[in-house]
Amino acid sequence: WQPLTGVAAAVTPTGVAAFGYGDLEFQLWWTQSTDDFDRQENIRYDVYLNGVLEEVRFGSGFISSIYGQPGENTIEVIASDTAGNASAPATTTIFLP
Repeated sequence: WQPLTGVAAAVTPTGVAAFGYGDLEFQLWWTQSTDDFDRQENIRYDVYLNGVLEEVRFGSGFISSIYGQPGENTIEVIASDTAGNASAPATTTIFLP
């Protein structure tokens, strides 16, 4: 499967932030992307935790509960449109006790 040509990728999400509230549990939010092909509610967000796909969201910039590992955790959020074009990753880190 190939992305559609002539369609720009969704804009990279911004403002990615994580807030720890349990032993290894945290919330994650970001400012939703815009796209020239899809409306915001149709944009897919792939959320990677330490390089592993953790969650997929559509049209939402919030995850209420994710569990990380003790120490530093790297989070990447990639937006993609229904044409198959993906943004560059937006990245943040969180340290969990």
